[in-house]
Amino acid sequence: MPLMTLCTTSIDRLSETRQIVVGGLLKYLETDTICFEADKKKDPELYKAHQRLHVPLRDWFSNTFHVGLKVTPNGSLFSPQQSYETINVLRWYLHGLDDWQLAGLDAMAAMTKSLIVPLASMRGKTTIDDAIFASRAEEVIQEQRCGRINAGHDLEEIDIKVKYSAAVYFMHSLPYKI
Repeated sequence: MPLMTLCTTSIDRLSETRQIVVGGLLKYLETDTICFEADKKKDPELYKAHQRLHVPLRDWFSNTFHVGLKVTPNGSLFSPQQSYETINVLRWYLHGLDDWQLAGLDAMAAMTKSLIVPLASMRGKTTIDDAIFASRAEEVIQEQRCGRINAGHDLEEIDIKVKYSAAVYFMHSLPYKI
C-alpha cells in the first residue's frame, strides 16, 4: 500500500502542490533532529548515539551540498537558525527533483521529521535502520529507560519502518540515478 500511495501522489498531486511540498520539506530544517545534540554530561548515552549517527550525517551533508549546518549543542531545545545559503542551496536542489523523487523524499521526511536523514537515505549513505534510529534516538533511549508500551511504541516503530522502507525502495527503484 505505501508504494501505491507514493505512485499516485507522484502522478496525481505533485505537479499541483510542488511549491507547498518543497516549502514543507525546507521547514524540517528548522527542527531537524540531527541539528540537536545532547548534553554530554547530562545524557552521555544519548550524546554517544548522536555522535555515532548524527555527526556523520551532518558531515556528509556539508560535503555533498557545500554548505554548513548549524547545531544546537548541550541539550538545548532552541532551534538553530540555518543560514540563507543552506536553505537556498536545498531549495534549488529540491526544485531540481522530479515529482517521483519529491514524493519519495516527502514520505521519508514525514516518517523521520527530518530532511537531512532522508537525503542521506536517498543517496544510499545510511541504512534504513540507522536512518530510523537517527531520527528517533531520543525516543528509543527513553523507551529503554522507562519501558515500552505494548501496542503503542512497537506498532509505531513497525509503521515507521514499513513506510520508510517502502519510500527508500521506491526511490532506489526509479530508473535513474539520484
